[in-house]
Amino acid sequence: MYVAKNLIPGTYYNFRVQARNAVGFSPMSPTINVLAAKIPDEPRDLANVVSQTKENQIGLTWIKPNYDGGS
Repeated sequence: MYVAKNLIPGTYYNFRVQARNAVGFSPMSPTINVLAAKIPDEPRDLANVVSQTKENQIGLTWIKPNYDGGS
């Protein structure tokens, strides 16, 4: 196992691996492209909505952030 450290959030990194044993080295694996995790942006325009049909309840609405953690 390998742990990549000090990556920059929101940055893409390319990785590939190669096995080794007493006989020698394997061919290199295909390259994979990985996006380092990034903290999502904050939701916008958070507001409460009073329920007209259910007592003792409120709702919340917001606008999806520009970056919500998805791709």
